[in-house]
Amino acid sequence: MDVSGDGVENVTSDDGLRAARDRAVQAGIIINGLPIVTNDPDLDDYYKNNVIGGSDSFLIAANDFSDFGNAVTQKIGREIKPDKPVPEPITILGSLAAGGMGIVLRRQKKQKDTANSV
Repeated sequence: MDVSGDGVENVTSDDGLRAARDRAVQAGIIINGLPIVTNDPDLDDYYKNNVIGGSDSFLIAANDFSDFGNAVTQKIGREIKPDKPVPEPITILGSLAAGGMGIVLRRQKKQKDTANSV
């Protein structure tokens, strides 16, 4: 899960926020932070202490809203692991086509079996 924002004005309780984060982490959710520090230069520290969590969590701060796209690009780069290649689109399409073909063949066999039993 990714959490981004430019302040803490919507937080009603830091303790409640940390408790929710801890429950999510215990459930196996990794929470990354993408704070926009334009109005609060310490927001990245707040995210480190109260928002992010999980074994592989990370934080990438954007200096301002115009820098947010760069932060997202960095985030995606960190999440793509070189030891786990992304399948090519043709591989995905081939898998979907093969699955669809299996469904069609199964329906035809079922229709044949039904016709023969009548």
